[in-house]
This record gives sequence, C-alpha cells and structure tokens, in this order.
Amino acid sequence: MTFEFKNLGAIKDAQIEMGNLTIVSGKNNTGKTYLTYAMTGFFSRDLHNLGFIKFIDTQNAHKFAEELIKVKTIKIDVAYFEEKILQLLKNKVDIYKNNLHRFFGIDATFNKDTKIKLKEGKINYERFFEGTIRFFHYEIYYFKPPKSSIIHLDFIDKNKADRTIVSPENIEYVSGIISLELIQMPVIVLSNIRNAIHLFSKSLKGRTDIENRKKVHDAYDAIETDKLIKTTEYSYQYAQQKTKNFQFEARLGQDDILNYVESMLPIKYQAKYYELYAKVAEKEIPSHLCSASIQALADLHFYLKYTAQKGHLLIIDEPELNLHPENQIKIARLLVKLVNAGIRVWITTHSDYIVKELNNCLMLSNDFTDKEAFMQEYEYKENDILKKEDIRVYIAHEEGTVEQVEIGKFGMKKTTFDDAIKRFNEVSDTLFNILG
Repeated sequence: MTFEFKNLGAIKDAQIEMGNLTIVSGKNNTGKTYLTYAMTGFFSRDLHNLGFIKFIDTQNAHKFAEELIKVKTIKIDVAYFEEKILQLLKNKVDIYKNNLHRFFGIDATFNKDTKIKLKEGKINYERFFEGTIRFFHYEIYYFKPPKSSIIHLDFIDKNKADRTIVSPENIEYVSGIISLELIQMPVIVLSNIRNAIHLFSKSLKGRTDIENRKKVHDAYDAIETDKLIKTTEYSYQYAQQKTKNFQFEARLGQDDILNYVESMLPIKYQAKYYELYAKVAEKEIPSHLCSASIQALADLHFYLKYTAQKGHLLIIDEPELNLHPENQIKIARLLVKLVNAGIRVWITTHSDYIVKELNNCLMLSNDFTDKEAFMQEYEYKENDILKKEDIRVYIAHEEGTVEQVEIGKFGMKKTTFDDAIKRFNEVSDTLFNILG
C-alpha cells in the first residue's frame, strides 16, 4: 500500500510505501518524526477503530460454519478479503485524518489542511500472522503460513462445549477480525526520548491513568516542542511494564537475537522490585544511574527477549541514540535480523554508520565469487542478508518533499549524508595539502 501525505507538519508532499524495513532520514526539522508517527497511528490496533464489516457473505458464512463444526479446520484464500479490505481502508482514511490531532495530542487546527490518501496498491500478505478469537468456552485459532495465501481456521474446544455455537454470525465476526489483522499489527514504539521516560518513570508510578497522562504530557513538553503524546505514553507504559519481573518465555525463538543487546554493551539487565537494574562488572546499578546507552537500549532488549513476535511493527526513532559507532553498526545488523525473523521495522536516523552497514547487508544479497568465505571472515550470517524487495528508503528535504531512494546492485544510490561527507573530505584533503 502506498500513502500520500500533504501538509503534515513540515511535510508538504510525500508518498510512502511501508517496506519490511523502512528508513527515513534527512536533516533536522524536515518532518521525519511527524511522518513516522502518522504511519504508526494508522497501522496500530488501538488508536482508532477501522470499524466492523461482514467480509463473508451469508451463504458462505453458513457453509464455513457447517464445515468448521464437522471437521474443526477450514481454509480460506486470503484473496477473498482483498477487494473489501482495500475499500474499507479508503473509506476510513478520512476518519483517521480527521482524528490525527488526537494521536499527536494537540488542537484540531493542527491538521485542518492535512490530506491523507490511500493510493492504489496491493496489500502485502507475505508476512506471517496468527491469533486467537475467543467465544465463551471455545476459541478460533487462525494462522497463515509464510509464502502462502491460505488462512487456516482451527476450532479449539477447551471445555468440550457445544460446538454448534460456531454459528454463521460468529464466522462473519471471525472473518472481520482476520481482515483487520491483514492491515493492522501490534506496534511497538521506542521514541527518541526513551531515556527521559526512564528518568520520569519512578515519579509517575502509582498515579491514576489520567494523572499519568497529564504528567507524561507535561514531562514531554519540558523536553520537546512537538507534543507526540501517544508515543510518549506508549514508551512510559512499556518502561513500567518491563520492571514487573517478566515470567514469559521468549517468543521470537532465535538465540542470536534474544540476548543481542546485552552482548553489545556487555551487561545483564534485571527487573526486580518494580525497578530496572543493569549488572555491570558484577555490580547491580539502578537504571536511572546507568549510562545513557544502557538506558537507551533497555526497552529494545526487553522487547526482543520477552514480547517480540512475527507480524509486529517496531518503530525506533534514532536507534543510534547514545551509541558508539561500533554499536551503531551492530544495531544495523540487528535490524536486518529482525526483518528476516518476520518483524517489520521502521526507523528514522541521522547515522551514516547505520545506513552504510545496512547498505553492506543489501550488497550481500548479490551473488559473487567466494561469498561464503567473505561472510565468514567478516562474521556475517545468513540472517544478516537484506533483500532488496524488503527495504524502502526515504529522504525528507527542507522544502517539505520526501524522496524515495532507488536501490541497485550496490545498495542505496543516494543518502542524506552524501553532501556533508563530500564537504568534510574536501576540507580535510585541503588542510592536509596545506600542512603537508
């Protein structure tokens, strides 16, 4: 799907198609964060209600219900939903645009001139998704395997309840839930003020939701002029959640990802007594006394280890925050690993190191002589290879336009850093010549 934005903050005109990895770069104050959070709001589950629609007609609902009662499992081609989903999206874009100010936490006049349009395009069904819909004592479990267009619906009867409750009406409801799963996804936002959230979280603890909202709002105002309140709330809630001694099993199931952040620093994160600690050189240090890098990566670590699942959308505003260039390169590889594990990633960045390493991962998608030996020498794994079709790269310009970067054999054909690097090298070379 391709979205068109006009008059969104500093963005005057932008056409954006979300990739499995989306990179937005550009100079300061060019609208990268506005664009990022506007897309976040559209795809998230709980910021607005896309509404319910009967995606299965009455005749097919009866047929599917009878089949599900008899054999427990039915299969539906996802293409059945496509036309109706696209129509629903187009109908609801205006609703989202009219409520955009609520997501940003500011006056309605903010987006009075904003225009959002869903352009023609196909929905990407290739990403794995699954879920469970509960009805009293039974559940409908649905999943779509990777590289398949077939949705599987399985009946789960936990208490041996009367299976005739799987009615045509309930099948219609299930189909509506599944259709929304195709266009919405769990969204995890790691904002560019994530360090500040850790500092404020103790003072916010124990207050009511309304008080929390006001406190977070006030805290954000003290740091940034943009009032992106929803994403700030999400960061706060996640900061609070991860201090509650997680007892969940890791869900992503890839060892080289689960403890990646701890191996970078190297430290061990610990959550106990509703407080986050980092174990550094055998000493346990409260998070608010830890280095900026430990604070900045805490949320990412807990997400990877305890809540990351295929089908998520992970938004990271400036993943390079407080990181040494060596770790910025490692973060770039981590982002590629996540994409290959089935998580969609969207980042804004000012890091030339991250962009260049992503470019290396892109070039690895080419075949060349002694590729295996090269990857072994420089410690690349198969899940460090970034496919060209997975990535979308955009540069936000000062005049309010957003340019999509072409991807070729040698990766990105342009970056936002090219002019600055060229100028820097020119000055350095001139000085060397003068002093030499």
